[in-house]
Formats: sequence, structure tokens, C-alpha cells
Amino acid sequence: MKLNIFLKKIETYFIAWFLLYAFLVGVNILINYKLKTTGDTQLFNLLIWISIFLSLEDQKRNLYPDISKINFAISLFFLVIIIFQLNSISIENNNYLYLLPLEISFMMAFLNKKINNLRIFIPSFIFTFLYALRPVILKLFDPIFVNMTSWSSWIGLNMVGFKGVFLNNSNEIILKTSGVKIYNGCSGVDMIIFTLSILIVCSIIYPFPKPKINILIFGFGAILSFFINVIRICLLAFFNNLDSNLGSKAFEFFHISYGSQIFHIISIILSLTTYMFFLERQLSKS
Repeated sequence: MKLNIFLKKIETYFIAWFLLYAFLVGVNILINYKLKTTGDTQLFNLLIWISIFLSLEDQKRNLYPDISKINFAISLFFLVIIIFQLNSISIENNNYLYLLPLEISFMMAFLNKKINNLRIFIPSFIFTFLYALRPVILKLFDPIFVNMTSWSSWIGLNMVGFKGVFLNNSNEIILKTSGVKIYNGCSGVDMIIFTLSILIVCSIIYPFPKPKINILIFGFGAILSFFINVIRICLLAFFNNLDSNLGSKAFEFFHISYGSQIFHIISIILSLTTYMFFLERQLSKS
């Protein structure tokens, strides 16, 4: 009888833990939407949570709670931080959004397992840490990649036969009478971060028998993302040069609207397809 009561308590706690986790994830996604963060940020955020769900789904038998008073204290500490940040977040001040998934992951981990038994949550810590690093990486590498993307786009347009293509101030491509200026947000770094993060997630959930291959796949993913973004910039320059209303609508869709996310998705699909292809080959040989 006592055993049944104990098991019921554990089951009830697990359900409450799961519902709280789902609620906090929902709040995080909703805040990104309400604050009108960029489409790639919202997509990245959503894919991070999907990746965490997949990593925990494999560990569902080990997710039944085993906690202590210290765990509750640490979780309450993270809860206070989360509540404070939620009150401070605004359209003008949204840097906390990148830390929120990491803090939610730590809080929910400490509400589930003791400090010395948190290893099943390591993938979720890694995924959310990558997300938190995103603005730092963008700030460091955007200026470098602006010039690289500009030159590559200029070379690409010349190679496919466009005449009168000029590169002005190392970040402005001019086709005939108009063109595009490439700023930090268009450098391609964001797409590279996006693709590499998903590949890292994949390598943790579905690891290679020989980890050295990961380096080659990551390199391929970074180069692929860069050139997919170059193709996007070339298309934007072409659309902006059209005199018709269709050209301006196409430019707006692929630049400002969710059309830009199509290129992120293409990069992810091609990178993941390559990853799974080599993974299957390695597994068939082992």
C-alpha cells in the first residue's frame, strides 16, 4: 500500500514537472512572437526546443524525479531570475530572450534530478547554450562576413552573365541603376550558426561511430550555408533591379518577410541529408 502511494506521488510530480516545462516553453515561444523578433530567431528558438524534446524523449525512462532540498533552492533561484527577466523584456531590450531557454533548461533539470545526476540533461544545456551564444557570435563575425559575402555575390553575378555589376564600398552591389547594401544581418553568419547548431544537435542525438567525420560535416554545413546566403543576396539584387511591381514584392518577401527562412530551411535540409547519408554509410560498415 505504501509503495503504491509512493509511486502515485512520483507519477503526479512527473506530470506536474512536464506540464510546467511545457508551460515555460510555450511562454518563451509566445514572447518571441509578441516581441516580433526576426523570423530566423523564432525558427531557431522553435527548433532548439524540438531538439531538446527529442533528446529527452530518448531518456523518458530516466526522467522520474530524484531531487533534494538543494535542488528546490537552485530551481527557485532560476525561477526568480526568469520572472525578473520576463518583467524587463521589451522590444527595445530583448537580450534576455537568448538567455531564457538556458535558464529554463537549468531550472527544469534541477527540479528533476540531483546535482550529481544531471547528465541526461547535458544535451539540453548544450542546445540552449548555443542559442545564448548567437548574439555574441553575430557581433564578432558579422563585420568580417559582410565583405566576404559582398565580394562573393559580386563574383557570382558576374559569373552568371550579368553585365555592369559594380561593387561599391565593399558592401553595396549595384546592378544597372539599383542594387543592394549588405549589412550585418545579411552577412550569412546567422545562417551558418543556425545550420551548425542543428548539425551539433544531430551529432549528439545520432552520433557518428567515428567522431572525426563530424568536423568534415560541420565544415561542409558552414560552407554550404555561406553560399546559399550568397545566392539569396544575388536574387535580392536581381529582384531590386526589376522595374515591375513583382520585383519589389519578391524583394520584400525574400528580404523582410518569412521568405528569407526558405534559405535557412534549404541549408538545414541539405546539411542534414548529407549528415544522415554519411551516418548510414558508417553504420553499414561497422
